Amino acid sequence: MTHGAGIAREYGLPAVVGVEHATRLIRDGQRIRVHGTDGCVEIWGDFVYRRGRLLCTPRGDPVGIHPQTISTAFGLAFVLACETSIPPATAAASAEHEQCDSRVTAPAATQLLQANAVLRIQPLYHNIIVNPSNVEQRPSGVKLVLRPPTGVTAEEMTRILQCHSARVLLGKVNPAEIPDDPYWLADRWLDIQVTAENGNFAVTVSADSVDDNIAVLGRATRYAHEHMLAIESIP
Repeated sequence: MTHGAGIAREYGLPAVVGVEHATRLIRDGQRIRVHGTDGCVEIWGDFVYRRGRLLCTPRGDPVGIHPQTISTAFGLAFVLACETSIPPATAAASAEHEQCDSRVTAPAATQLLQANAVLRIQPLYHNIIVNPSNVEQRPSGVKLVLRPPTGVTAEEMTRILQCHSARVLLGKVNPAEIPDDPYWLADRWLDIQVTAENGNFAVTVSADSVDDNIAVLGRATRYAHEHMLAIESIP
């Protein structure tokens, strides 16, 4: 037990101590998420679309899990004020505004996802140090490797998937059109990123909780099972 953790617990504030290089990597006023149970601090980039770097300490005094605005001093992260989590519908509306345009129509996106060829699927995990002799793996999302649609770049695919996810969540696209669609969950906002990988697209999809990530993995597994049939003619 450290003094900083004791003070945080006394005041009922989430805290993680002993995070290496915290004062160098975290800037005053930067948006982060303190994972008290896991002993990690997550630095956010664009708070709507993607998560940032995850910094973990080999030891952590679990105090809570809440988004925070923080300041740093003396090598510790001190919580200054709590923020309210962004409602999924708000995140979806922002994503629709930023990512959807005349080139990304709902029917075209639906048709693309219905015809997508999945090459493989990989569950993603975080290794969480519970104690010095025990490390747990907790689901953190899923990775799907896709054959790139003709003429579509990884950046464009990111826009298409984020736009599609936002429209389904906002009720503008019927979720039944794509059975087991892995790119959305009811009343949840998912982080979706696409990168080029050996000539294919690697799509990572993750949620904010273990239960939601398990749900995403289940949907993605069923979706991949159906769409792997589409690659039989690919050399």
